[in-house]
Amino acid sequence: MENKVNRKTKNVDLVTKTLLTSLISLMIGVNDFCSNMCWNSSPSSIFDKHKADLLQVLTTLRDNLPRTLISLIPSQHMKTLFDSRKGRPSFTCDLMTDSECSCIWQELDMEILNIYFEFQRDDFAVITQAITLDLSIPLVSHGYADTTYFTIDCFHDSQKTNTRIANGLWNNLLEPVGVKTKSWQDLFERFLCPTPERPYLATLQNSQIDLQRNKSSL
Repeated sequence: MENKVNRKTKNVDLVTKTLLTSLISLMIGVNDFCSNMCWNSSPSSIFDKHKADLLQVLTTLRDNLPRTLISLIPSQHMKTLFDSRKGRPSFTCDLMTDSECSCIWQELDMEILNIYFEFQRDDFAVITQAITLDLSIPLVSHGYADTTYFTIDCFHDSQKTNTRIANGLWNNLLEPVGVKTKSWQDLFERFLCPTPERPYLATLQNSQIDLQRNKSSL
C-alpha cells in the first residue's frame, strides 16, 4: 500500500498541494488483514505489520500532502456479523464469514489518534472516526437480525448499511474528538451542519481548543 500511496502523491499537482485542502477517507477491510491469520505461524505479527504499514502510509501522506485531513475509519467489529447469524445457520453465510475473516479485530486503528501526535499539525491531521465501533444490526419482528443490511453473502454491507454509515461518518466529521457518536441512528434522524461556533471539520487540536474555551466560559 505504501508504494501505491507514494506513486499517487507524486502525481498530485502543486496547486492542489499548496492551495487546496484535501480530505482522504481511509478504511481497510477486516478481510484484507485477517483472512490468513489462522494459517500464519505467528498470528500476532499480523497486528504489528498492519500497525507498521498504517503508520508508514500516514507518514508518506503527511510528508507529501500538506493541507490534508485523514479520516481513518476502523473496520466494523466482526461480532456484529456473528450475532446476525444467531439462530439461522446458513452454509453460504458461514462459509463466507469464516473464509473472509476468521478473527475479531478493531483497536489498533484507534491508537493512531491517542498516541502518535506527530500526525496532529496545523496543516495535517489524522482523525479516527467512531461510527463503526459499536454498530448493531436492527431486529425484525421475529427477533432475528434484519438481513437486508447485508448482501447475499452475509458479509458485505448492503446499500442500506452504507447509507446509514455514510450519515454517521458525516456527523463524526463535525463532532469534536471525545464525543463522537459510536453507533448509528435511523437514516437522517440526525444530520449535523457546521455552526458559527464550529465552522470546520473536527480535529484533535481544534477539539481541545473548543474544550478549553468552553471551560473558561463557565
